[in-house]
Amino acid sequence: IEATGGCAGGIVGALREGNLINCHNKDTNVIAQTYNVGGIVGQLTGEKVQQCTNSGKIIGKIENSWGLVGGIVGYSSVDNAKILNCENSGIINSNGNGTGGIAGAFKGDIEECKNSGIINGGIGSESQGTNGGIVGYGNNIIKCTNLGMINVKGNGNGGITGASGGTITKCINKGTLNVNGIQNGGIIGNAKETASITKCINMGEIKSVNSGSTQNGGIVGGLNGTVEQCYNSGTVNGINRLGGICGIVCNMYESTIKNCYNTGSIIPEKSTEYPDSNMQFIGGIIGWM
Repeated sequence: IEATGGCAGGIVGALREGNLINCHNKDTNVIAQTYNVGGIVGQLTGEKVQQCTNSGKIIGKIENSWGLVGGIVGYSSVDNAKILNCENSGIINSNGNGTGGIAGAFKGDIEECKNSGIINGGIGSESQGTNGGIVGYGNNIIKCTNLGMINVKGNGNGGITGASGGTITKCINKGTLNVNGIQNGGIIGNAKETASITKCINMGEIKSVNSGSTQNGGIVGGLNGTVEQCYNSGTVNGINRLGGICGIVCNMYESTIKNCYNTGSIIPEKSTEYPDSNMQFIGGIIGWM
């Protein structure tokens, strides 16, 4: 399936109303030159996508803020939309602003979903774009698991989500992050002021590739919200601002880290692209606050 425009999906290009339940895209590649590409639905303004699977390759070629690419749904701006019990195993290649194993950008709830597909790409800049094993830019994410490797550029990159201001609970990441970006976390890259991350586990390694400045954490890259009862065992690599739980606490007066622990190694590494950058602000729990 190939669209020279946008809204391309393995089952539906744009779902305006209703639900998709028990639908499967088996090995059919979905390609769009512009915005909103998904293995099941390109753009969702309906209510929910449930018990759907994708194993086809998903390719989004646009290089701007409208390039939203996901293994199940490309994009939804509906507050009460839901993705439930869905799974992606297809490879995702994206040049867009938001890329995820389940959704590129999703304003509703994503619950009990799993990604095992490899995610490649990003917008091509370490200063913009969000990428995640489950969703690029998400809201509420519950009981989701990522197993896929994430090889991306972007400002916010996470094993579960690149950025969110919602509730992320009982999620697990086992995928390695190979990232060229600023805020990188085993669960979330950029946790907004309203974000709450609870009972999450990261086991995946976090590797920064030639970034001049990093905010890398086993759970959160850059924290403005709350982290509670989370555990990291993944190795955290990077140049500076490295922490077993959090790379940087952006708002130290409002943010909370509570009942968390880290057993992963913290390994600072020099960048070949930025050889003069100092390896500094390195902590077992927090890099800098």
